[in-house]
Amino acid sequence: MNIEKIDSNMAIPKLTNEDAYNFYPAHLPPFKVYGMSKQKDGLYRRMPHEVAETVNNGVKATCQHTSGGRFVFRTNADKLALKVTMPLGISVGPTCTPVATVGMDIYKREGNKQIFLSSFMPPVDAKPEGWTAEANIWGKEDKEIIIYTSYYGCLEEMYIGIPKDCYIEEGGTYTYEKPIVFYGSSITHGVAADRAALTYPNIISRHFDTNIINHGYTGNAKGEETMARYLATLDMSIFVYDYDFNAPTPEYLRETHEPFYKIVREAHPDIPIIMMSRPQWHEIGDEVAEERFEIINTTYKNAKLRGENVYIVDGRHFYDQFGYENCCMDTSHPNTLGFYAMAQKVIELIEKEKLL
Repeated sequence: MNIEKIDSNMAIPKLTNEDAYNFYPAHLPPFKVYGMSKQKDGLYRRMPHEVAETVNNGVKATCQHTSGGRFVFRTNADKLALKVTMPLGISVGPTCTPVATVGMDIYKREGNKQIFLSSFMPPVDAKPEGWTAEANIWGKEDKEIIIYTSYYGCLEEMYIGIPKDCYIEEGGTYTYEKPIVFYGSSITHGVAADRAALTYPNIISRHFDTNIINHGYTGNAKGEETMARYLATLDMSIFVYDYDFNAPTPEYLRETHEPFYKIVREAHPDIPIIMMSRPQWHEIGDEVAEERFEIINTTYKNAKLRGENVYIVDGRHFYDQFGYENCCMDTSHPNTLGFYAMAQKVIELIEKEKLL
C-alpha cells in the first residue's frame, strides 16, 4: 500500500526542478561544518580514520556515521534543496526511521535559540549513488540555518541548493564555540531518536547554544585506552562519558572506567567531567545495575578526594519525571521523550553548577 495515495500529507517532498537552484558543496565556505570533517578519501567522519582503526573495528566503521554533524550558513531562501551521496544507502533497524538514520533536520537560529523548520527526507527508493530532496523553510527573510546530519548516514558528497534569486552567506558562531565532547554507546550515538536533531547531545547543544562533538559509537564504546588518548587531545569545555552500556561485564567496567577518566583528566586538569551510568537497567536487574553504578561512583569519589572538577549522574533516575515505560523505544534505547529526559538531567546539572 502506498500511503501517499491515501493521505497526501504523508508524501515526501521531492526535488522536481533542480534548475531553480544553485548548488554549493557543503564542506566549503560559506558553510561552517561542525562535529565532523570531510577527510582525504572523501567521506565525512567524526574522528580521523587512521585513529579509529586503532580503537576497534566497530569504531572504525561507525566513525563515518555523522551523528552530531552540523552545517551552518545564512540565507534568505524560502526553500532548500539537497543532493547527497551516501555510500552505505539507507541503514534502518527496527527501532529507527529513515528520516532519523539518513535524513537531516533544518533549524533556524534566532539569537541563542533554535526553531525547527523542516527535514530533508530521503525517498523510499533512495540509492547509495545519490538522492535528492527539497524542504520548505517558510519565508524569504534573512535567517541563519543549522542543518543537523543523520545519526547513521555515511556521507560522501553533499550539495545544498539555494534558489537562484536568493543569497547565501557565512553563518555566525555558537555562544560557546569550544565544544562539549560526548563519549558513549548507541544511546549517545542517538539510536531510536525520531529525528537527527533529537539525540540528547543535540538537545543540549540547542539549549545552551553550544558546539558539541558526538563520539557515541553504537555497540562499540568500550573505554579503550587508545580512544581515551584520542579524546584527551580534543579541545573541550566539558567532557561527558557514559559507556556503561557497552562495557560487557561489571569487571570490564571496573578495569577500564577510572583509567579512562585519568587519561582524559591528565590532559585537561581543570575542565568539568561528567560521568553517567546507563539509563535503562531493567534487563540486567537492580543488583547488577547497582554494582555498575558503584564502579562509576568509585571513580567519581576518588576524583573528588583529589579535588578534581567532576560530577556524576545516576542513569537510573533519568526517566523519573516521565516514567520508564514512556521513555523507551525498547529495553536498550530511549525514545525521543527518553532523550529529552536525559538531556534535561544534564542541563540541570550544568546550570546548577555553572559549568559553562
